[in-house]
Amino acid sequence: MSKLAKFGVIVGVNAAAGGLSSGVTAILANVTDHNPWYQGVLESMGIGLGEGAVLAGLGEGLSKASKLTVQDLNSGIDTMVDRAVAAARTQEGTAVLMVGAFASVSGILVGGVLGVVKSQKS
Repeated sequence: MSKLAKFGVIVGVNAAAGGLSSGVTAILANVTDHNPWYQGVLESMGIGLGEGAVLAGLGEGLSKASKLTVQDLNSGIDTMVDRAVAAARTQEGTAVLMVGAFASVSGILVGGVLGVVKSQKS
């Protein structure tokens, strides 16, 4: 099995485990709170899936990073920064940054409003 395939399997398994455990936790919390058992389960599963994938990827990356030298890290970071700057200077890069900023701000605003609404209902 190639390194990339092994990495994909590890991330996939951890993502699935994170999604399932978050879903079960949400169901149990709903039952305990006398809410419909399905309320917020998909959202919790999506968050758990993302967390599982990200944390598995970081874990694999950090375990491999211990074998790198400082020069390897610096050259990789310099290359990454140069690519990001070059991409951001293009018209498409600017559009992607603008959409990302809009989505981030919108998500924060919606999350804040939902939190206020939920707290006022309680």
